[in-house]
Amino acid sequence: PATSCFYKFYQYRKKGIFKMKVNCHIHSLHSDGIYEIEEIIPMLMQEQVEVFSITDHDTVSGIHIARESSKDKIQFISGIEFTCRELEIPSVRKTFSIHLLGYNFDETTPSLVNALKFRKQTADGLFQELCKELTAFGYAVSKEEIPISCGNVLQLCDIKNYIRLKYPTAGSHVFDHIDSYSAKLNRTNLSFSQALSLIHDAGGKAVWAHPFYVYKDFEKMQLTHQEVLATLEYLIPFHLDGIEAFYPAFDNKTQTWLVELTRKYNLLFTAGSDFHGSKGRDLLSMEI
Repeated sequence: PATSCFYKFYQYRKKGIFKMKVNCHIHSLHSDGIYEIEEIIPMLMQEQVEVFSITDHDTVSGIHIARESSKDKIQFISGIEFTCRELEIPSVRKTFSIHLLGYNFDETTPSLVNALKFRKQTADGLFQELCKELTAFGYAVSKEEIPISCGNVLQLCDIKNYIRLKYPTAGSHVFDHIDSYSAKLNRTNLSFSQALSLIHDAGGKAVWAHPFYVYKDFEKMQLTHQEVLATLEYLIPFHLDGIEAFYPAFDNKTQTWLVELTRKYNLLFTAGSDFHGSKGRDLLSMEI
């Protein structure tokens, strides 16, 4: 049922039969959203969304909750968004991180569970290490006391903001040291090929999230149409399954162009609002 539903909006949109409301890109408090999954589902139902997926960053911890909470109410597809390790696209001549969405997979697959667990433990260890180093520099701080700005995902910007507030006279060398950890944290992320293989091994489909937006040192950067095309042609041989063609920041012309790419390369296209719940990221449905 989940598989047929996953292809449903793709086939209907392709044939132009009718429009439907979906949202296959949603974040909860299990990563960097601000709502519990149990709060999100009634909101989706109020919006008359027919198909949804919780795609929390680098975790599958909310999938069981979403599945059970939505049963007999709204169609759910298992999901995840991998923050992939930065890679260099030769034809683009840039290095950046791609976000990869996974859909309709078995979240209990041992290889997936173990890889995500190891990544989390490694990242948590790096944050603890950084806090110890800052304390040794004379800026006492513990990981647990730092306010998190985005859900439950600690970021380097949170540490910098905390140091600014607690130690207003902190010099630039302190913030440079914090920034130096972006390279270490990047190495904790799975590579694009690893993430894609884990999705496939768990029986799922891998989709390139918001193709025009990638990340360098955890900061958003935008690609041109030519760069998106070159990157897509680089990723396809890894057996990428689709791209997120419908996204709030994309105008109609861009969405149409992306859909045409999926037809050209025989890929799926998906739709998601990248809902986090915060102002400006609170769109609950995508009509396609």
